[in-house]
Amino acid sequence: NLIAGVAHEINTPLGIIKSSAENIQHIQKRVLNEHIDAMRKLSDKENKIIEKLLKTAVDNKGYLSSREQRSHRRQFTQKFEELNLTEDALELSESLVDMNAVKNVDWLFEYVSLKNLKTLVKIAFDLTIIYKNIQNIIMAVERSGKIVYAMKKYIHNEQTEEKVLTDVIEGIEVVLTIYHNQLKHNIELVKDFKKIDKIMAYPNELNQVWTNLIHNSLQAMDYEGKITIEIDENNESLVIKFKDNGPGIPKEIQGRIFESFFTTKKAGEGSGMGLDICRGIIEKHGGNISVESEPGNTAFTLILPKE
Repeated sequence: NLIAGVAHEINTPLGIIKSSAENIQHIQKRVLNEHIDAMRKLSDKENKIIEKLLKTAVDNKGYLSSREQRSHRRQFTQKFEELNLTEDALELSESLVDMNAVKNVDWLFEYVSLKNLKTLVKIAFDLTIIYKNIQNIIMAVERSGKIVYAMKKYIHNEQTEEKVLTDVIEGIEVVLTIYHNQLKHNIELVKDFKKIDKIMAYPNELNQVWTNLIHNSLQAMDYEGKITIEIDENNESLVIKFKDNGPGIPKEIQGRIFESFFTTKKAGEGSGMGLDICRGIIEKHGGNISVESEPGNTAFTLILPKE
């Protein structure tokens, strides 16, 4: 399941890269075939309109929901029609919305008398789409790199029994990156990370702990709810808490959950070894793990000594 989730995470940005590159290729042909000759014939005033509209679109960050798009499209269409630009009102409005030029664009309505306004907007639209697709490619490449880095950190196995200087926050972030596909839809993730010191530890074994606790929370909540991870320290120890708002662990079995082979999961879903292994890893570090649970609030607290 974990591998399938990671594969999906990598395929998503690859799909964005492919689609964005194809869009750029398609629009570039139109720019070369149509717009360059047209732009040579434009006045300084007309070129400045294109430049200003392009800047307006690029400066408007974020994405519009379908509802917001419909609202802006209606407003722009109505405005153009009020200014007697009825024939091209809808097409102009759609171009403005599609290029995300929906804020600080009132100045454009001063130029409705220009006969080639639709051409100017079309040129700005195509240039904006090229820019935004390039930004999408950069974002997708960065996302892919982050996933690959996380996987490399996660599976790297030092052939040594010696502790190494370990960044606990980095380890948890690595696991969260790998679980991004399971976390991004119906899970509210809250990270309350205080600045902490690195400690001497076995990082790959700690990654097993973070993986198990996150996975258990997801399963307990049926992949819908809130997970909170808190990291703090005192003079002697790191204090790490994994909390979720799932159904909780019944009080009558809370004392047994760290026992070997004890599980409340259905057959085939768990071996009952996960929390026992977690306890063993934390105790190997000289620390301890405990749980408090009631419906809507389950918290695993881990204490790791700094030395």
